[in-house]
Amino acid sequence: MHNTPEKVKAYYEDWTDRYMENFGVFFQACQAESPDALIDHVISVCDIQDGQKLLDAGCGIGGPGIVLAQKKKVDIEGLTLSPKQIQIGEGLKEQHQMKGTLNFNQGDYHKMEEIFPKEGFDLVYFLESLCHSDNPEQVIASVRSMLKVGGKVYIKCFFKGPNKPSDPESLQHALDVSDQVFFLKLRDVGDILNLLVKYGFSLHFCRVPTYQINFDPGNSFVARNKIKLYRNQKKEHDGTGDMYLHCLEILAVKYY
Repeated sequence: MHNTPEKVKAYYEDWTDRYMENFGVFFQACQAESPDALIDHVISVCDIQDGQKLLDAGCGIGGPGIVLAQKKKVDIEGLTLSPKQIQIGEGLKEQHQMKGTLNFNQGDYHKMEEIFPKEGFDLVYFLESLCHSDNPEQVIASVRSMLKVGGKVYIKCFFKGPNKPSDPESLQHALDVSDQVFFLKLRDVGDILNLLVKYGFSLHFCRVPTYQINFDPGNSFVARNKIKLYRNQKKEHDGTGDMYLHCLEILAVKYY
């Protein structure tokens, strides 16, 4: 299925309430021990400093951005396709005191150069959002145009897993369900790494996140919505068994 921005927008207009019921304001399936722990990790690995300008590509209702702006005096531009998420996010901002700023923008991360000044950011980050893209090459090209020379891109996302179901049809079924229900395009991580190199990035790392991963919120979301990821699945998914997806984090630097 072709994931157009319009389809992803409609998905989040419809499903944001479900996400909030399960995740609260922090829509992360590959969670750390707490939202603070995850953002502390991002600050550390990206070396985020006061005074920097950041772009949260696929910001949702702004949960991660709010926590980050509470911890650092940075200016964050959040980008989402969903007007509903912006409305909720603006209300959340009023409930928190922040050292930095968070500004919401409605738009498509495939075309960030149509929204923001070129080479205006120190960091562009994707927290489980890049996997919604049907055209990651266009996204990476747009990221390059947003970053200053020496700027960084951080991607925490889902890719095809190392422990795939042995039955090819079962694997394809799981990929199809992820696409049709969650609008996720799960790729081999090498596809993204090759694009980063093609567009002038130097790879610093690609790895399993080094924080203590907690998949419970994601597993709860799948079970709560009665989603059957595997063929002939007779009970609620509990996160055990063959895993067809893999959470990885990538950090790369624009070097020219």
